[in-house]
Amino acid sequence: MLQIRQYSSRASVALALGLMALWAPNGWAKAATTDARPWDGCSVGLGGGYTFADHNIKDTFSDSLGSSVLSLKFDGIGLKTAMAEIQVGCDKQFSEHYLAGVEADYVGAGFSVLARAGRIVDDATLLYVIGGWTRTDFSGSLGFAGLGASVNVAADGLSFGGGAETALAEHVTAKLEYRTTNYGVTTLFNNPGETMTGESVAHSIRAIISYRFGDVKPYAGSFDGVNWTDFHVGVGVGAGIANYTGATADIGLSGDASSVGGKGFLGTVEGGYDVQIGPRFIVGAIGDYTKSDIASSLSLDITNFMGFSGKIEDKTAMTESFSILGRAGVLSSPNVLWYGLGGWTRSTFASALTLSGDLAGLLPDQSSSQTVDGLTLGLGVETMLSQNISWKTEYRYTRYNQQDVFSGLFAANADVMTARSVLSYRF
Repeated sequence: MLQIRQYSSRASVALALGLMALWAPNGWAKAATTDARPWDGCSVGLGGGYTFADHNIKDTFSDSLGSSVLSLKFDGIGLKTAMAEIQVGCDKQFSEHYLAGVEADYVGAGFSVLARAGRIVDDATLLYVIGGWTRTDFSGSLGFAGLGASVNVAADGLSFGGGAETALAEHVTAKLEYRTTNYGVTTLFNNPGETMTGESVAHSIRAIISYRFGDVKPYAGSFDGVNWTDFHVGVGVGAGIANYTGATADIGLSGDASSVGGKGFLGTVEGGYDVQIGPRFIVGAIGDYTKSDIASSLSLDITNFMGFSGKIEDKTAMTESFSILGRAGVLSSPNVLWYGLGGWTRSTFASALTLSGDLAGLLPDQSSSQTVDGLTLGLGVETMLSQNISWKTEYRYTRYNQQDVFSGLFAANADVMTARSVLSYRF
């Protein structure tokens, strides 16, 4: 079995999932009308955030003819870290509501070059998507049965994401952004008879304060007649990444496994009620049900090793969740709500162990599930698309109590980062 000593990024990589819409049906509610181009120009910004990563490791052993006889796959090794960022960019506003631009940022030993395009709401708020290229240095050590090698590679990846940016003062904006980066397959080391590769995926949430050299200003219109008090129901999709921290188990070698990762997608339905307090402040409550497959897997595949073939596979996945959350936020314009949320989440984690081929019957197949409670905190941006339709993108971080991983091989606390995009009908 693979011994995990250390596998970490020297840089907090730039990443995440783009879930932001660029346009809506004709006439965003109360949209401003102007021929000005306040978002034209360049900007510089500073910020920070948090990154989760999952490293999918494959260790392949070959015979003297170069044919694979044994392959161990582990999805995956986890990483979570805070980050600081510096960013520069330039935008061109092509019309009243649309712009495109380019930006570059630096985070520790990693940097990104990205394009973005967006939809302007009420002159003062921009919703956008981004995509481009990221390079990050990874370093650490990996081993098998007490033997191993140092890892020091520069990995290139494709980044996608989305965010919202709003004016706080003349020339000053705040940005909330989520990214995902897929680095593809990188060779970690290649020894005679053994090749180890890694495939990394990272997600991050980041907040950035920028100085813009254009004429962008906060929303200066009236909030008269604005009313966000109502019931609402919604449906959405998203993605997540898990990190099992403090994982400890005697795995029969010379150390412990200390960081297990996993990733996957989700679908959700929700309902809630909001109350508007004064012209700009909103408080409310949300309940939701989520199905997901945010999974970690471990497999050993033997192919004709001294005439012996078979496979062992063990998988742990977060399969469903219930959340009850409160939220509070402020309107940056009549159509755009920025909010924080917090509350309780209960999730089911299911594990399954299967053996096949010549290994079948050596151990009985096993399956189990456990229900774990966690504390959830998050941030989001919600925009009115019409009188009754709203759309939001939301980031959540949930810290769960200790649980078993891989059919009880590890005991760990689970941290899960998710991003979701939800379309709601408001009554």
